[in-house]
Amino acid sequence: MPQKSEFKSDALRDAVLLLLRAKGAHPMSLRDLQHLLKVPPGGKRDLQSLLRRLCESGDLVRTRGKRFGVSAEMNLAPGRLQMHPDGYGFVVLDEKERGDVFVKAREQGGAMHGDRVLVRIEQEIPGGRGPEGSIVRVLARARASVVGRIERTGEYAY
Repeated sequence: MPQKSEFKSDALRDAVLLLLRAKGAHPMSLRDLQHLLKVPPGGKRDLQSLLRRLCESGDLVRTRGKRFGVSAEMNLAPGRLQMHPDGYGFVVLDEKERGDVFVKAREQGGAMHGDRVLVRIEQEIPGGRGPEGSIVRVLARARASVVGRIERTGEYAY
């Protein structure tokens, strides 16, 4: 049986997503969300924890201005990157019905094969090949370490 705090957390999650998805809603700061949702000062930590989990799942995105917005409203979608040996890749979206997003090598933003990422869908490729996009954020790394060799040439290392 769910704990009482789980019901409270689910209700808060639903309220946050409803507020941020509201028509005309812009990304909001933690303070704005706390005020509009009437979260007591003692519940601020729970709200912060919830926002962090929603950002890790890709449902929300935190902007540089420390504001939170719904990723779908910003034309962003979470998924997993699958790299091709030639350098380009595809993001397999969590929403299977949308199809895979093609990502050029220069648009990968430091992501590697298997990483969970947030991709901005830029344009549809003519000919029914699906959308093209760029990776804006790595949500979770697939591997904690990478094996390789570093070579120095003068001031640079490769």
